[in-house]
Amino acid sequence: MQQLSWIVRSKEIKNRFLITIVILIAYRLGCYIPLPGIDTNLVRGYFADNASGFLGVFNVFSGGALSRMSLFSLNVMPYIVSSIIVQLLFFLFKGDNFRESSSSSVLSFYTKLLTIFVCVFQSIFILFGLEKVFGMDVILHKNISFFVIAIMTVLGSTLLLVWVAEQINTFGIGNGISLIIFVGIISELPSGLFYTVKYSGLGIVSTLFVFFILSAILFTVVYVERSYRIIKIKNPRKEYLYRSGGAHSADVNIPIKLNVSGVIPPIFAGSFLMLPVTVSSIFSSGGFFSNLILKNFIPGSFLYILLYVILIFFFSFFYSGFVFNAEQVAGSLKRSAIIIPGIRPGVPTVNYLRGLVKKNTYIGASYLSIICVLPELLRSFYYIPVSIGGTSFLIIVSVIMEIISQVQSYLFSYQYDNVVKKVRVFNK
Repeated sequence: MQQLSWIVRSKEIKNRFLITIVILIAYRLGCYIPLPGIDTNLVRGYFADNASGFLGVFNVFSGGALSRMSLFSLNVMPYIVSSIIVQLLFFLFKGDNFRESSSSSVLSFYTKLLTIFVCVFQSIFILFGLEKVFGMDVILHKNISFFVIAIMTVLGSTLLLVWVAEQINTFGIGNGISLIIFVGIISELPSGLFYTVKYSGLGIVSTLFVFFILSAILFTVVYVERSYRIIKIKNPRKEYLYRSGGAHSADVNIPIKLNVSGVIPPIFAGSFLMLPVTVSSIFSSGGFFSNLILKNFIPGSFLYILLYVILIFFFSFFYSGFVFNAEQVAGSLKRSAIIIPGIRPGVPTVNYLRGLVKKNTYIGASYLSIICVLPELLRSFYYIPVSIGGTSFLIIVSVIMEIISQVQSYLFSYQYDNVVKKVRVFNK
């Protein structure tokens, strides 16, 4: 309650919240402005009956914009995919220390440049693959000018959305990209739950059981995302002063998240698995190869689930090096004359930290696999049309935790400024 009163009294925090809310409202309005030349009624009808397919999952991340064929049909997904690809490429060519050798502005430039190509590719998939996927004449006027205008419109809207996210980072409460995805998922959550109940064909008991499973997934995500492995470290110099009564206790901890890689592995694994379906939908004409891909790479199929788990483990181990650099942490500890009790500085510390991160990554990858695959199993084996996947719950919880952390940092800054002002007034 006290923190809430500080938020109300702080003009800066109120302005940041107000700017963020206005921007997000404008984003949601853009999700309802359709692209010209498309029969949106047919598209909405298709998504109303197929909300649990791979396009339905993508539609959830877009906040329903894809089902309306609106300006923000792609949301910020091209930017996210581009960001991950750029980081992976820099990691492959420059090694573990690519963040130190490459400034954030350089990474941002290449990410935005790649976003253009990814957005154009996904726009082509949406426009050229519409009728093949839907099996309906949804494009009213098929000509070159329509496709050029539509692709440029989607591209411009996506880049505008990325710019809007940067404004939230600068003038709002931060985490602009995450907030946009979060708002989109939250806006589709009621319709997704309604679709699950309406088309599941289950009784009251079975429906309650499904909601129990989804609630258990949400609880598990909250619990694991707030879990850390604590590493005790000590400074021998301060330890000596503490024992002689000249300083406070020298016990300090290094927290390592149980899920080291966060939500990145399932997002990138899902994007990777959508690629075969995307290419097959655009360039094939209903042949054997196309039908084979569409049958085995749709969400809920056995091969899709198997590859999904394998890719989650792969990207979890690959991306954990971005999040926690054992050599850098060990070097910082050595330069500060800080040790881990029972572990010698240098290479032994690096190996020890790598071993802990590896154990955490195994646990985190297993947890991500269970969370993301469980809705797929409900969809595949019990024929329950779950359109809200485990990745959605991961994003919701992660963004809420990031917002809380960001607001707390603003509150600490506000309290510090008040203390400084009081000290200055007292000295006068």
